[in-house]
This record gives sequence, structure tokens and C-alpha cells, in this order.
Amino acid sequence: MSRARKNVVWIGIPSILLLGIGLFVLASHRGASQDHAAAQPALVAAEVIAVTRQPFPVVDEVPGTVAARQHAEISPKVMSHIEAIYVREGDRVTKGQLLARLEGKDIAVSVQQASAGVQNAEAAYAQAKTAYAMQRTQSAVAVAQAQAALEQAKAQLAKAKQGPRPEQVRQAEEQEARAKAGYEQALAYLDLAKEGARTQQKQQAAQAVIAAQGQVAQVEAGLSAAKANLTTVQNDYARIKALYEQDIMPKQKLDHVTAQLEAARSGVRQAEAGVKAAEAGLQMAKAQASLVNEGARSQEITAAEKQVAQAKASYEQAKQEAAMAKQGGRWEDVKTAEEGVRQAEQAVRAAKAAQARDEVSEKDIARAAAGIAMAKAERARAGTMLGYTNIYAPFSGVVTARRADPGTMAMPQMPILVIDDDAHYQLVSNVPESIAARLATGTAARVVLPSLNATVDARIVEVVPSASTAARTLTVKANLPRIPGVQSGLFGRLQVTTAEELRLMAPRAAIRERNGLTGLYRVDADGQARYTLVTLGKAAGDRVQVLSGLDDGQRIVAHIVDGLADGVRVHEEGAGR
Repeated sequence: MSRARKNVVWIGIPSILLLGIGLFVLASHRGASQDHAAAQPALVAAEVIAVTRQPFPVVDEVPGTVAARQHAEISPKVMSHIEAIYVREGDRVTKGQLLARLEGKDIAVSVQQASAGVQNAEAAYAQAKTAYAMQRTQSAVAVAQAQAALEQAKAQLAKAKQGPRPEQVRQAEEQEARAKAGYEQALAYLDLAKEGARTQQKQQAAQAVIAAQGQVAQVEAGLSAAKANLTTVQNDYARIKALYEQDIMPKQKLDHVTAQLEAARSGVRQAEAGVKAAEAGLQMAKAQASLVNEGARSQEITAAEKQVAQAKASYEQAKQEAAMAKQGGRWEDVKTAEEGVRQAEQAVRAAKAAQARDEVSEKDIARAAAGIAMAKAERARAGTMLGYTNIYAPFSGVVTARRADPGTMAMPQMPILVIDDDAHYQLVSNVPESIAARLATGTAARVVLPSLNATVDARIVEVVPSASTAARTLTVKANLPRIPGVQSGLFGRLQVTTAEELRLMAPRAAIRERNGLTGLYRVDADGQARYTLVTLGKAAGDRVQVLSGLDDGQRIVAHIVDGLADGVRVHEEGAGR
């Protein structure tokens, strides 16, 4: 190499070094300028808040099933073949609508039999009342006749002791005639009871009633006259007795008026006995007329025979009394009359005892009335059973199942139709007993129906007070509002707030998703935004729970704004909550 070339080389190397140093210095100057620019971050205006622990509702969620509030599995109350079913699945029905009919011919026959039983019971009751009325009438007549006979016996005894007087003879003859007429009437009544009545006898019976009524009026008039005479004699007796006590009137006059007073009293007694006898005759005439018109039974014939015997005895006694009145009183007549009084008193007691036995007939009437009540109850029961052959809708709704067809034998406890009230639904959940213990009727809740993408407010209406020993759960029911498309069997979730806890909360607007990560901007002590990764929990309204990444009291940007990035300075616009 030549010396000149070597000089050129040595001169170029330093030049290159100087050029490189100059470029390095220039680059260093530019880098310093850029570092200075980077040291001055951008400024963003945003709302800054401090995150704190705030009350957060603790919501428990349990699964449940949608069910109609009213659900009916309809089964018949009687066993019979199905005659017709008028609805199918999906048909809407209204309350009281006829759904099905069962065969009811056998039950209808039972209703007819029960109705006939009521008629028979009513007929037996009417017969018992008629028999009782006749027995009472006959007993009353027997008592009246016995009492009349007793009065006659007493009057006869008085006559036997006092001797005859013209008016007593006349009264005795009249009493004998009445007794004879009663005896003949009793015989006619007995013949009529045994043989039955003809048209002429019916007319005679009616006339006999009229005649008996006239006889009653006549003897009542005689009784009034006898009472008036007794009043007069009593006045005379009182006046003469007062004069006798003053030694003005002799004792012979007092004895005479005393005998007149006793005779007047006897006359009243005889007249009263006559009235009773006439009234008994009237009752007998009426009974005879009733017998003529209605016919007799065996007990009526027996009663008629007893009346003949009593009438005959009264007639014989009246004849004896009339004879005694005409002949005058003897010692043996007095004894006979006294015996007659004793026998008449026994007859009265016997008649009254027989009348007391009428209570048996009263019990027969009571039993007959009870028979009517039983027959009517049986008829009502049969009618109710017949009504069970028609099956009606218990409420308005929709038929969800039909489990039988016409011709099938339907039995109680075997449903043939199922109806749901599709206007009102509820969610039924089996809630753990630890949660159910904090629930009560009226507690607010929320129901989530995933299949309908619906979340609705609800309210608990029932907490069944019986826990499942196997699952340790209680049944809880919450009524649902009207939701389009809801039906029985849908899955749902019951959400209930059972408590509140303090949780670290942040606004939802402060959250930013970046590269699949969740974070927010924390503002440090220098006022710069720092993107911080956090773990979120459940949300409540516009707030969300922060499980990790932040501490209580740290400041964050309340909501994302344009230009917000990691490291930028944040100008606080205001303090949040």
C-alpha cells in the first residue's frame, strides 16, 4: 500500500468516529426530550367515589313447580256406569257446568220406593190420630156416663132416705125415659157397628144427632130452672134460719125449709147428671153418625158393646130409681141405693183408669210421626244419591285430564276428570327448614320462570306447618300474577330475601371488561387511574358486590368516561356515595 493511501485511511477513521459521536449525542437529546414528554400524563375528568361496605340483601333461591291454585280431581260419589262425558282435555268449563252423567235407574227406583214409604208413614199417622180421637171420645163418653150414673145413684139414695115427692117422681120418670132412649141408642149403635149402615140409617143417625142436641138444650134448660129454684130455696132458708135464731120462727118451719133445700140440691144434682147424660148421648150420636158414614173396626164394636152394657145398667138403675120414687123409701131400698152409689163410684174410677190408658195411643201417634220423619229422611237420602249421578264443575277452569269414557264403571275415589283453575297460579316450593323458619305469610318474594324468560314479583300466601322428615323441607306457596303462557308443571325458582349483610359494593357503571378480564379503575394517591382486576359477586340494582381486588375505603372512578386509561391523571368532578 502506498504512503498516500495510508494517510487517507487514518484521516477517515477519526471522521467516522466523530460523526457517530454526534449522532449519539443527537439521539440522546431526542430521547431525553421524549422521556420528558412521557413524564407528563394526560388529564381526564371523572367522578371519583370511595368504595365502602354497604347493606346487601341475602337472597336464598329454591326450585319450585307452577301449580294451579285450585286443582280438582273429580270422582263420583256413587258407583255406577258412566252414561256420558261432555268434555275433553283442553275444554274450558264454567262453575256448575254439567261434566258427566252416570246411570241412575236403580237409584231412581230407590227414590220412588222412599216416596211410597213416606206416603205409607203419613197414612199410618193419620190412622193413629183417628183411632186416638175416637178412643178419647169413647173414653170421655164412658167417664161422663159413669159420672151421670153416680149422680143418679146419689139422687136415688137421697130419694130412698127422704121418700117420694111429686116433682121427684116426675124427674125419675124423665130420667128413666132418657136412660131407656140411651140404651136403645147404644143397641142401635152396636147393630150399626156390626152390620154396617144403609142410607136410611145414615139419615136416622143424622136425625139422632139433631135430637141429641135438642135433648142437651132441654136438660140444660132444666138445669137452669133447678139452679134458679135452688137459689130461691137458699134465700128462704137463710131468712127462716135468721128468724129461728131470733126465736121468731118455730123449728118445724126451719125443718120444712131444710127439707126443701135438700130436695132443691138433689134436683140440681139430678139436672146436672141429666146434662152429662145428654151430652154423653150427643157424643154417642156423633160417634154413631161417624160410624155410619165411615164404617166400623173391631175395636169400635168392642167399645159399642161396652157402651150398651153401661147404658143398660143406667137404664136398670133409672127404672129402680123411678120405682123407688113412686113407692117410697124402705130400709132395704136405702141399702140398695147405697150399694148402687158404691158401684157407680167404682164405675167412675174404672172409666177414668181406662181414659188414662189413652196415653198408649199418644205414644202410637208419636211413633207414627217418627216414622214419617224417618221415611222423609230416607227419601231425601235417595234423592241426594240420585243427584250424585250428575257431576258438575266445582269451579271455572280448564280440563287437564280425562281418565274415563262412557260405559266405564265409575267408583268413588277414582277420578274421571281433572280440572285446573287456569286464571290463578302459584309456585310451590320445598324450602329447607332453615330458610322456611324466616318466612311467613305475606313475605315478599320474586319468582323466576326460565322457560318464559320472566321474573315477576310474588308474595308468599302459605307456609304448610308440617315438615318432611326425610328432606327436612317445608312446602311454601307463592301466588303468581297473570303471566302469558304460564301453566301447571313449569319449572320456577323462588327467590326470597332472608337477611342483610355488609358487603363491599361498586357501581356497575365502573366495571370494564378487557381481554376477557373484569376490572375497574382505581385512583391512587397521585391521582392516576390504575386498571385493577376484581372478582365480582351478586348484583343488587345498579350495584355489584366486589369479592376481591379492592379494599374498603379505596377510591375508584364511578363510571367509565372517554379517554380513561391506565396511568392517566383523573380530575375529580365530585364525590360519590
